[in-house]
Amino acid sequence: MFVRVWQYEVRGGREAEFLRVYGGDGTWARLFARSDGFRGTELFRSVSDPRAFLTVDRFTSEQEFRWVLERYGERYAAVDDAAAALTVSEHEIATGTQP
Repeated sequence: MFVRVWQYEVRGGREAEFLRVYGGDGTWARLFARSDGFRGTELFRSVSDPRAFLTVDRFTSEQEFRWVLERYGERYAAVDDAAAALTVSEHEIATGTQP
């Protein structure tokens, strides 16, 4: 299982939009679901900071994730550009393969 973990600080007042884009059935998940190897997105909200979130994207392999980038690169970039307005910061904090 290939996993990507991202950390976000959401702009005040933009939380509902963020949830629609980054949630388990959001814009990103629908894009990733074009890959047969996509296994889902999980969204976690901090218990101490209501504007801090983590996402965990799971694919059967890194190749499946790379396939999305190659096949849907323009759409990926468009979603990324549009979503940038929702966050103060975003950081990829981990990627890797799990058994």
